Amino acid sequence: MVTVNTVQARAGHVLALRFSDGTEGTADTSALLAKKAFQKLQDEAAFGEAYVDHGAVEWPCGVGIATEALSALVPTLTRPTTLAA
Repeated sequence: MVTVNTVQARAGHVLALRFSDGTEGTADTSALLAKKAFQKLQDEAAFGEAYVDHGAVEWPCGVGIATEALSALVPTLTRPTTLAA
């Protein structure tokens, strides 16, 4: 199973990600943050506190985003089969 190794929050609600399989890219999470569950992350300061916990991206406010969801937001990566339509 592929997990997130490193995360760096960037301006505009973008995450720079490196995965355990060596792939990397940036994920624009702005559309995801429009959902109620992620509203706390609309604040750039809160968003900037992203960290990796057990292979997923988490924030101190209790919000997390699974690896599969993040990799699906990276345009240069293949969509995970667990999210395939």
